[in-house]
Amino acid sequence: MKINKFVISAAVVGAIALTAAGYAVAQQAMVPKPVEYRQKMMQSLSAHLGGIFSNLKGEVNAKGNIAHHVAALNATAQAIPLVFEPGSEGGKTKPEAWAEKDKLMAAAKALADATAKLAAASGDQIGAAAGEVGRSCGGCHTPYRAQ
Repeated sequence: MKINKFVISAAVVGAIALTAAGYAVAQQAMVPKPVEYRQKMMQSLSAHLGGIFSNLKGEVNAKGNIAHHVAALNATAQAIPLVFEPGSEGGKTKPEAWAEKDKLMAAAKALADATAKLAAASGDQIGAAAGEVGRSCGGCHTPYRAQ
């Protein structure tokens, strides 16, 4: 029986794809729950800030949702210190974050303060206040987030 080279190639490519997919699933399963939770909190911040900017830039026409995004962003930012508790080391967070916990918490407070100012902003002030929130993210990401 002669086996077509195409069939063999397809089988090899399929096996490689399944192996890679299985590896990705296994890697995700190894992420500790506190790290996974922190990642979800950060994704939430990003999604809500992105929603605000999408509206301000006119990419979407859902300006009525800006208040929702602002409230969720503010509430999430206030909770950020709780996702850096002992036992949550790892993920993209550098070890220096725990070694310099006071500086990390000061940067987290700056984010919370910026979101509180955004929550108090209105009209034309919203864009500048949202920009300040975005810049405050760098207070943690620049020194403490691995690339």
